[in-house]
Amino acid sequence: MTAIQNNQFKSLFASGLLSFKEPPKPIHQFKSKIKVTDEQVQEILNFRKAGEPYYTIGRRFGMHHYTVEEICKQHGLVTQSRTRTKAEVEKTKAEVAKIVAQRKKQKKAAK
Repeated sequence: MTAIQNNQFKSLFASGLLSFKEPPKPIHQFKSKIKVTDEQVQEILNFRKAGEPYYTIGRRFGMHHYTVEEICKQHGLVTQSRTRTKAEVEKTKAEVAKIVAQRKKQKKAAK
């Protein structure tokens, strides 16, 4: 850096046009502040097994679809590239319906 460039930087700092503020953190460094119960995790996994997209599950639970995807990855549920049989889909839907019914009962009992 030459003396002229150094003087230019000094004048920019003095005028406030340039500062030493930290640049914003990249998105991947932010931590999720959402608290998810074990029951909610199970429901998320069951919905995903039933073929629900991450986006739909995220809307249902009030979280970003990337958060849903991360929860699924942490529990060993990766996106499957094969098509499920009709019997597998029906079985999973029945499991999900059972969990949703239990959740509704618990909410009514809590009131």
